Amino acid sequence: MAKFSKHEGTPFVGMFYAIGSIIYYVMVPVDQGDRQEDDVSTNTTHYEWWRYIYRILKRQNPHFDIEDHEYVPRGRVIYNTGEDIYYLYVDRCIRKNKRQMQEILNTMHLPKGKTKMVTNFHYQCEKCRKD
Repeated sequence: MAKFSKHEGTPFVGMFYAIGSIIYYVMVPVDQGDRQEDDVSTNTTHYEWWRYIYRILKRQNPHFDIEDHEYVPRGRVIYNTGEDIYYLYVDRCIRKNKRQMQEILNTMHLPKGKTKMVTNFHYQCEKCRKD
């Protein structure tokens, strides 16, 4: 788990992928996020970020063959300033994994009572779409 001592306690917004037992994040402190109307997140898309992660994973393991980011469990945290709520969009595969959920909540410093977990079609891996 990464340490962000400069921002200790500050909630983060951004996105993540769960590949096996490892969670890969791209995130920024909420006060440095990209704001669009009432929503604050990163300005990176899952597709853009997947291309970067894929190259790294392919270099580490030449047999890694998941080229499409939609096959991988993923999620995103968006802060809604009007509601003062952090929306944690998360794939069901991750949501069922208590260890991964706790890691995400801890790593992104998401506040209890101000974080709402949401599941929707955009954050479903291939397995979840089939279920």
